[in-house]
Amino acid sequence: MLFIELLVPKEAFTEAECRALASSLTAERLLSDGEGVHHTDPGVLAWFGSLTHVTVRRPDIWITGAGAPGEEAPPCCVVRIQVGAWAKEMSEHLIARATQELVSTASGFDGKSREPQVLVQVAGVPEGGYGLDGRVRRTADLQEMMERAKTGTTAEEVPAGMAVDPTCGAIIPMDDAVTVELDGEVFRFCCTHCRGSFVKQRRAATNS
Repeated sequence: MLFIELLVPKEAFTEAECRALASSLTAERLLSDGEGVHHTDPGVLAWFGSLTHVTVRRPDIWITGAGAPGEEAPPCCVVRIQVGAWAKEMSEHLIARATQELVSTASGFDGKSREPQVLVQVAGVPEGGYGLDGRVRRTADLQEMMERAKTGTTAEEVPAGMAVDPTCGAIIPMDDAVTVELDGEVFRFCCTHCRGSFVKQRRAATNS
């Protein structure tokens, strides 16, 4: 679900440090709230993580608008994150979390590394542009896979002012939720994709 490419200047970090930077960009790290707390269903998080890949490249040549970065300049980290169907909904969170994780990780390298400048690009994958096991997986397919991975969250686990998305199991603030009212009951969702999937399934069940 996430393909993450990290570019860093060749001399800025050692191979071991690059591995540490890559490890800071896993789905488990990026989908947390920064304090290690996850509002994602555990099964969905594990499924998401199984489809996440992080690579690091150290180009031989690196030129910026001001020319080649000087030795005293803060190291630059450029991150490109390709997301499935939820780029728009996830971009703000992913940009903030990727930046926090890279700055925190790089600042802990035996005192020699300066806090990096982090640039993040979140790119969506067009419908029909994602494949798994030799087959095109469209948004509806991914939604179905996510729902199968969901383990469920009990009412006791939901903090006050929060709600559980019935499609993906995410715990979301009620005030920020996307809503729909069906048969007099209000349902809350993390995004329009989850709402659309839920409504479609309800209508299919009603018409069957």
